[in-house]
Amino acid sequence: MDRPVADVKMLARSGISDGVIISQIRNSRSVYRLSAADILDLKAGGVSEKVINYMINTTTTYRSTTPAPPPPSYERTAQFLLF
Repeated sequence: MDRPVADVKMLARSGISDGVIISQIRNSRSVYRLSAADILDLKAGGVSEKVINYMINTTTTYRSTTPAPPPPSYERTAQFLLF
């Protein structure tokens, strides 16, 4: 299990609230790709289903918030070709 997942387990075992754990995940912008075994391990480690669900959804949360690069500027390219 990778370090960020182990950190979530450590926070849960320490009695940190779901809200604080989710804020930490959100602020770190970590993306989790959890296998079934990872989910079972997290649950056995005391991580709530709310936090596990948030972790599962980071793959779509952070991918969709990253702005796409701007399209190439054809006017700018044409301008360089004219000189």
